[in-house]
Amino acid sequence: MGNTIVKRTTLIVRDIEKSRAWYEQVLEMNAYYDDEVVLSGTGMAAGKKGDKTHLVILKCNDPVIGMIG
Repeated sequence: MGNTIVKRTTLIVRDIEKSRAWYEQVLEMNAYYDDEVVLSGTGMAAGKKGDKTHLVILKCNDPVIGMIG
């Protein structure tokens, strides 16, 4: 089996600020998207309609390696 490249994945974390700082400092990722959103009840891995969540998408400085959000 050859090398596998992860293009995009989703992580659900308890502390977005702590997690974001780690990815920015250790992996040198940058924020692509950062906003608080109200969930519609569809399309999200956790939460129910009307719940508020803080959504951050981080991007690598590389054209091949993708995003985490």
